Amino acid sequence: MNSILSKSLRISRLNICSAPASGGKEVTLLCDKVTKHDIKVLFYQQDNDSTIIWKKQSSDVIEVFIELVRPSDGQSSEPRQFEIIPNHLTRNKR
Repeated sequence: MNSILSKSLRISRLNICSAPASGGKEVTLLCDKVTKHDIKVLFYQQDNDSTIIWKKQSSDVIEVFIELVRPSDGQSSEPRQFEIIPNHLTRNKR
């Protein structure tokens, strides 16, 4: 367990860079060794002052970041850009 906790977090691969706000699209995120009970995946948005903000609903595409966080030691990965696409803009309607 110590060797897992001593590794810095890193997102190795992200299979897609956008997803509809309604969900239903599987995102595959590959990373170095983590324990499933000690990892969180965060989606967040920042303003120009790097203050984290969030919009609950928008009619526009929202550019956000995705990041891994390990709660036990507060370690986090480098954030990656990700887009949340409003339902009315998605091509594949159910």
